[in-house]
Amino acid sequence: MVTWLLLAIVYFYFIALDRKIILSDEGIMYTSLLRKYQMKWEEVEEIGVVNYGPYPVSTTATFLCISKERGRAGRLILNLSKDCIYIKYRKSLIPLLRKYWRGEIQT
Repeated sequence: MVTWLLLAIVYFYFIALDRKIILSDEGIMYTSLLRKYQMKWEEVEEIGVVNYGPYPVSTTATFLCISKERGRAGRLILNLSKDCIYIKYRKSLIPLLRKYWRGEIQT
């Protein structure tokens, strides 16, 4: 019983909690146990708020979307794209992103 509980805790940590966003002069990087995705600031076309909802009529979360394509911000999205980096939206992120990226941030 204890072994299963320990395995469940370790699994939960690596799948749900071990996710990082790293900002640097070169770009932004998302890392987790199973995925690593990096974008250089020169590749970023748009940063803006998106509303996520698994159903078209409801919003369950608000994210900042960092994308290589224009037209993603300001929308309700039904699934998260693998081509974007999403960060749970909070106003304190805006000054941090402005430190590295000079384009417009749509809030």
